[in-house]
Amino acid sequence: MIEGVRGHTYDTIYDLFFAKESVIAAIVLHPSDLTHLYIRKGLGLSELSELVVGGALRKREAKARAGKMIEQRRLEFDGKSPDELLRTHKGNFSIRYSEVVSLEVKKDFFEAKLKFKILKSNGKRGKLQFSLRKEQFEDARRIVNYALPDKVV
Repeated sequence: MIEGVRGHTYDTIYDLFFAKESVIAAIVLHPSDLTHLYIRKGLGLSELSELVVGGALRKREAKARAGKMIEQRRLEFDGKSPDELLRTHKGNFSIRYSEVVSLEVKKDFFEAKLKFKILKSNGKRGKLQFSLRKEQFEDARRIVNYALPDKVV
């Protein structure tokens, strides 16, 4: 498993599970998970105070809530089959190994990336990229070389 990768939008965080026939991208944090914290009405402060103080308080509350949500979702993943993992969030998805044309594991100055090139059974081609922390590069490379040895470029 590779934890805490970012998908097509920077604020969606996934854990990637490399199963027998596919990689499952399971959402641990989605932007909609915290929306209610930012649209909640006032704390009884003046509008200016709300803007300055309330925004900072909400940001801190959102960060704490995000950490708890990630931890809770990861506990929910424990012991689940690939099909069960897919059902834990409506935004989860899988990539069948048979659909992967190539997979590049790349590291630059700021981060590392997993770049999938995919050919669907209907003939459509696609690309999918996940960003991960630089420190995860070696583990990610080891995992993808084990799961998809003939697809890594």
